[in-house]
Amino acid sequence: MGGQFLAIAYPKSKPTPKTLYLDKFEMKKILPFFLFILSFYLSEAQNFFPTQEPFGKNRIQYRPFKWQVLTSQNFEVYFYEGGQPTATLAIQLAETDFDRITEILGYSPFSRTKIFIYTSTQDLNQSNVGLNLSSEREIKEENLAKSRIEIAYSGSSSSFRKDLIREVSHVFVHDMLYGGSIKESLQYSLLLSVPNWFMNGITTYISEGWSTEMDSYIREALSNKTLRKPSQTVGRESALVGQSIWNFVAERYGKDNISNILNLTRIIRNEQTSISSTLGMPFSKVLKEWREYYAIMADNVNASYVATNYDLKVKEVKFNSSDQVNKFKLSPDGAFLAYSRNELGRSSVEVMDLKTKHTVTILTSGYKTLNQSIDNNTPLLSWTNFGTLAVIYENQGDIILNIYKDISEKDLTGKLASRKILTDFNQVQDFDISDNGTTLVL
Repeated sequence: MGGQFLAIAYPKSKPTPKTLYLDKFEMKKILPFFLFILSFYLSEAQNFFPTQEPFGKNRIQYRPFKWQVLTSQNFEVYFYEGGQPTATLAIQLAETDFDRITEILGYSPFSRTKIFIYTSTQDLNQSNVGLNLSSEREIKEENLAKSRIEIAYSGSSSSFRKDLIREVSHVFVHDMLYGGSIKESLQYSLLLSVPNWFMNGITTYISEGWSTEMDSYIREALSNKTLRKPSQTVGRESALVGQSIWNFVAERYGKDNISNILNLTRIIRNEQTSISSTLGMPFSKVLKEWREYYAIMADNVNASYVATNYDLKVKEVKFNSSDQVNKFKLSPDGAFLAYSRNELGRSSVEVMDLKTKHTVTILTSGYKTLNQSIDNNTPLLSWTNFGTLAVIYENQGDIILNIYKDISEKDLTGKLASRKILTDFNQVQDFDISDNGTTLVL
C-alpha cells in the first residue's frame, strides 16, 4: 500500500484576538476585500465538506458532522465520529486496487481523490451536495469534476468494496475523458458525451469483472428477446449491458484494448468510432458478435434449466422500477406473509393473509425523494409465535424497533405493542427475534 496514513488534528486553543480600530475611510477601503474573502471562504467550505451549506437551502441534519481525514499516497478519506474503522477499510481497499484500476485504464490521476465516508445511508442523505441542482446526473457530474466521492457503508465489506471501487473507477474515467477540473470538464462535455452504457459499464466491469447478476440478466433478456440496444438502456440496465460489452471486449480481444478504446475516445470524441478503430470492424458488427457471444452461453444454460413453479405471486416488479419489494417473512404457522417495500425512499410493511390474499399496510416511513441514495435493505422483519411481528426500520436518523401483536385473520394490522429506538447502532443489516419475543439477535 502506498503512503502513510495520517490523521489531522485541529488545535485545541486559539490565540487571543487583538482589537483593531479603523476610521470610516479605512473601512470603506477594506470592506470590499473583506467581503470577497468571506464569500470565498464560505463557498469553499461548502465545496469541501458536503454537510456544510453556509447560506440558502439545507437538508435536515439529525447529527453533527465533525470531519477528520486519513491521507495516503492517492486518496484523502474523510470521516466523522464512529466512522474511523470504515475510513481505514476504505483507504486500504482503494490503495490495494489503485494499481489494478490504473493498469486497466492505462491512466493515473494527477491529484488525490477525496472520499467522504458515511456510516449509513441515512447519514449520506443529510449531505447538502447537489441540493441546488436539478438532477442526479448533475450531482454526479459535480462530484466527478471535483474528484469527490460520497459513499455509505453498505453493511458488508464485500459489497462496500464493490461500491467503493466502482465510484473510484468512475472518478478516474471521468478525469481521463474530461479532465481534472470543472473548467476542463465543461469544455470537454460540450465536445464529448458518452452514453450511459459506456461509462456505467466500464466502472461496473472494473469493480466486478464478470458477475452472476450480469450473466443472468443478459441470458434472460436474450431468451425473452427483450435485450435492447445499448444506447436505449438507462439506470441499472445500462450498467449491466455496458458491463457485458466491456467483459466481451476483454475476453474476446484482450484487456489491453479497454485502455486503447478509452484513450482514443478522449482524442476523437466518439465512442463508436473508437471501438471500431481499435477492434478493426464496424461498431454494428461488434454488437452482433457481442450478442452471439452471450447467446451461445444462454443456449447452453437453457438446455439444462428447469423452470420453477410458484404457488403465489405477491407482486410483479419491472427491472428499473422505483418500487421495490425487499424482504419476505412467512409466519411460523404459515398463515401470513409479511413483506417490505421501498419506493424512492418511502418504505412500507404489508401483511398478507395467504388464505384470502387480503393485504393491509401496517407501517409507512420516510418520504419519496429524488436524487438521493435509497437503502433497500430496510425495513427488516421477523415473526415470533402467536401472530407477533417485529419490524426494524429507519426514520429521521433513528433506528426503530416496532412490535405488532395479535395479528390474525380478522385483524391483519394487529396492535402496536411497543416502539423502541435502538441506540448505539449506525445500521442493522439483519435480525431475528426469539419465539417468546424477549430476545433479539442483530
